[in-house]
Amino acid sequence: MQTNTIVELVPVLQTAIALASLSALAAAILVILLFFTALLQWSSGWLIIVLFSICLLCLIGSLILFIRDINQSLTALKLELRLDGFEKV
Repeated sequence: MQTNTIVELVPVLQTAIALASLSALAAAILVILLFFTALLQWSSGWLIIVLFSICLLCLIGSLILFIRDINQSLTALKLELRLDGFEKV
């Protein structure tokens, strides 16, 4: 695989991992908030909705970037195989 292709893929993959981590963090905070809400009988529905939305948006963004990274990697692999003489790729 060419070096410039690998360098181009790094920021996409880093962002995807960061979004996946933020999604997991938001989900953990959401669970803690739900327990405190039930225990202390708080009415914080808006905060729960916001955290849940953040969690899902980060997860969606992460999945989109992972799919993009996979497609770019497969394209680079096809180019590399063609350069090495594999014609049926």
